[in-house]
Amino acid sequence: MAAATPAAHPRGGAWLLAALLALAALRIGALVLHDPLIGVANNYDMIRVQACIDAYPDRPADIPPGSNSYNAPLPHYRFIHGVGAPCFLTSEALFAFGAWPVLALWANGSDAGHFPLRIVGALKAGVLWSLGALFCWLWWRDGRRGWAVGNAAVVALVLADPAVTVYANTFYAEFAAVTFWYATLAAVALAWTRGRAGVLGCVVVAAVLALAILSKIQHVVLGAFLLGVLVLLHAAGQRAPRRLLGAVAVSAALATCVQGWHMQSPQTRTIREANQTNTFLYAALGLSAHPERTAQALGLPPSCAAHAGKSWFSPGVADAHPCPAVLTASRLRIVALLWRDPQTLARMAWTTLERMRAWVAPVLGKVEGRVLAPLPASQPTLDPLIVAMPTPLFALWLLAPGVLALVALRRRAALQPAQRLLLLALGLFPWLSLGVVTFGDGLADPAKQSHLALTAAVAFWLVGAMVFGIKIVLKQNFAKNISTLA
Repeated sequence: MAAATPAAHPRGGAWLLAALLALAALRIGALVLHDPLIGVANNYDMIRVQACIDAYPDRPADIPPGSNSYNAPLPHYRFIHGVGAPCFLTSEALFAFGAWPVLALWANGSDAGHFPLRIVGALKAGVLWSLGALFCWLWWRDGRRGWAVGNAAVVALVLADPAVTVYANTFYAEFAAVTFWYATLAAVALAWTRGRAGVLGCVVVAAVLALAILSKIQHVVLGAFLLGVLVLLHAAGQRAPRRLLGAVAVSAALATCVQGWHMQSPQTRTIREANQTNTFLYAALGLSAHPERTAQALGLPPSCAAHAGKSWFSPGVADAHPCPAVLTASRLRIVALLWRDPQTLARMAWTTLERMRAWVAPVLGKVEGRVLAPLPASQPTLDPLIVAMPTPLFALWLLAPGVLALVALRRRAALQPAQRLLLLALGLFPWLSLGVVTFGDGLADPAKQSHLALTAAVAFWLVGAMVFGIKIVLKQNFAKNISTLA
């Protein structure tokens, strides 16, 4: 994302822009339309969105509609009423509602009475690609061709990676989280590159930020996080347009309150209790060298130490909890381990990093009709490179962006404000996610829960390479050769 200088001969940039968007469309389409179906098998979480439209897998009648299916994604669904599963408040449900008319028409016209899940995937893929193309067009129209081409590169190389699009043919909320967080950062950056924020632009920013916050319970912090990034920029002398700041603040406040209400609602009670159990018993006590001392530091009864290492899914825990005190314990007690039991806290963070080391959720099957199959070789992704990293290297790759972004913040003349915004938001988010996954989810499926953080890290390294790479080339007097991109 280079400097915003209109090019005299934009043809080269136009061809590159078109090629990148075409590559993105090809990568996304190749996965969504792949036969057999590629997606992520249901570990049960998808039912929270399926229930919103009463859509369940087309399986034999003796299998309960809400049952999970770890081995492989299931290609066909049907409408089954009266299951009684709760519909969660999530922006992922918008895709289900948007596809519902087509799904209903297909099911009514089908002899089998079912519809292909691929229809939902096609809608989600179309929305993601269209958003990317829209921002490219808006920047190109503004004469900021470097931003347009840079955005197209992010769409083609990050958002179109199978690690992201594997969630298209599913009802998982990871796709909504990536889509709406990308739209939020792009919309804020667009307004800042223009130096102003119109009413329509502010409405868009507020809407997509709210949808990002409402994508998943753990993303309740996104609004406060973005405000924090803007405050850092303000402190560095880079003031966002007032309307833009107001739109972010209002959206963050309202959506955070709604998500907070949802987190305390009866339908999320099981999730709260599971997360509390996994955080205190499984993670904190389970990783402690002295569970009795750690239990005391956390203010838990001494008897809880005997159940160190148990999770919500351990036999008997959900039915008769062995340590009910953890269900109402404050997460601030975990923070207190920083001075009461720092070794345990360090083990928790390190174990989280070890288990975050996968951009594609492991274990769950990815290919229809195959048992626990990974993504096929026809779908190239950066995930194997991430998985192959030793944990120390992965920690450096994931967390160094935050440090580098803060360093870049101090170099006022080197970067545009919108460039600093992106580097800060992308670089600092993995740090936030590490804390949320460690203290909020209790090491429950860290790779899947940190999906947005790894997506941000991949995007940071790409954006950073484009920003600083182009500046290096410019300093080497090759400005004329890349004038169409500058």
